[in-house]
Amino acid sequence: MNAGLRIFIGMALLTAFRVGAEGDAERAWLREQERRSADLHVATERPAFLRPQVPLAPDDQRFIDRLAEKSRQAGDGKQPAENAVYFVSFSMPLEGLAAMLQETRRFGIPATLRGMVNNDMRETVQRVMALVKNGGADGVQIDPQPFHAFGIQSVPALVVQCERGFDVIRGNLHIEDGLRRIANDGDCAPVAQALLDKAEVAK
Repeated sequence: MNAGLRIFIGMALLTAFRVGAEGDAERAWLREQERRSADLHVATERPAFLRPQVPLAPDDQRFIDRLAEKSRQAGDGKQPAENAVYFVSFSMPLEGLAAMLQETRRFGIPATLRGMVNNDMRETVQRVMALVKNGGADGVQIDPQPFHAFGIQSVPALVVQCERGFDVIRGNLHIEDGLRRIANDGDCAPVAQALLDKAEVAK
C-alpha cells in the first residue's frame, strides 16, 4: 500500500470517527432535551380551577342556588346581568374572593365558578356558606361550560358579550376598570358602558 493510499484511508477513518462522535453527541443532547421536557411536564401542575371537576348533581345545584337567593334577598335584590360574566375560583383566598363578589354585586354581574372545592360537596357548601355570611354569594353560579365557551384559562377574568362577539379582560383588575377598558376600545363597548351607567345611577 503506497503512502498516498494510507493517508487517504487514515483521513477517511478519522472523518468517520468524527461523524460518529458528533452523531453520538447529538443523540445524547436530544435524549437530554427529552428528559428535561418530560421532567418539566411532570413538574408543571395545572391550576386548581382547571383540574377535572365532578359536575354538580341537580339537587346540589339547587342547594347552591337557594343559598345565593337568600343572599340576594338579604341584599338589594338585583337580578344578575345576562350579557356579562365574571370568572373566579374557589382556589382564591376567601377574603379576596368575597371582595371580588361584592364588586360583581355592584354591577349586577354574575360570578361563575368552574366546579366544587376539591370535588367535595361538603367542602363546597362550607365555602359558599362563608361567602353568604360575608354577603358575597349573590349571583354565584357553578358551571364549567362558560369557561370552555370563552376559553378562560386563568382567573379572575371578565367577559362582556354582545351581538358582535365578546370581550375578555384578564387579571386582577377591578371590574369597573375592566368595563371602562371595554367601553373605550372593545367590540362590546355599548354593553360595557350600559353596565357602568346603570351602576352609576344606582349609587
